[in-house]
Order: sequence, then C-alpha cells, then structure tokens
Amino acid sequence: MAQIDNRVSLGNIISLGATLLTGAGMAAALFVWGGRLSERADSFDRSILQMQTAISGHETRLRQMEQLSARQDERLLLILDAVRKIEAKIDRGPP
Repeated sequence: MAQIDNRVSLGNIISLGATLLTGAGMAAALFVWGGRLSERADSFDRSILQMQTAISGHETRLRQMEQLSARQDERLLLILDAVRKIEAKIDRGPP
C-alpha cells in the first residue's frame, strides 16, 4: 500500500508554483478576452447606431418621395379631367 509523506519537497513547491502560474495565466487570458469582447460589443453598438441613423434618413427621403409622387398623381388627375372636359366639348360640336 502507498504511503503519504507529510514533508514538503522541491517537487511539491515546483508543482504548486506551476499551478499558480497556470491559474494566473488563465485569469490574464480571461481578462484580455473579456476586454476584447467588450470592445467588439461597443463597436457593434456604434455600427447599429449608425445604421439606425441611416435608416431614419432613408425613411424621411422615402416619405418625401411618396408625397412628391402623390402631388404629381393629383396634378395628372387634374390634367386628365381637363382633357376629358375638352373632349366632351369637342364631341358635342360647335354651339
């Protein structure tokens, strides 16, 4: 049966140091990764805000174009109405 020795040896100290270094390295890597992730999230937030601003501008321009188109349609209807009246007068003949 194996026996456990209560003494601290050089191997134990090296093993403990390596474990601590590994833990510190993992913590440092986690902090670096978290920082980069935070930067990426901030970058995404900025790009989303820019896209929202662009979409808002496009919506405004679309509304303006729709209003312009509606005005042109109304003018066309008035012109067509005037042409129908002229045609009706022509069809009736001279007074």
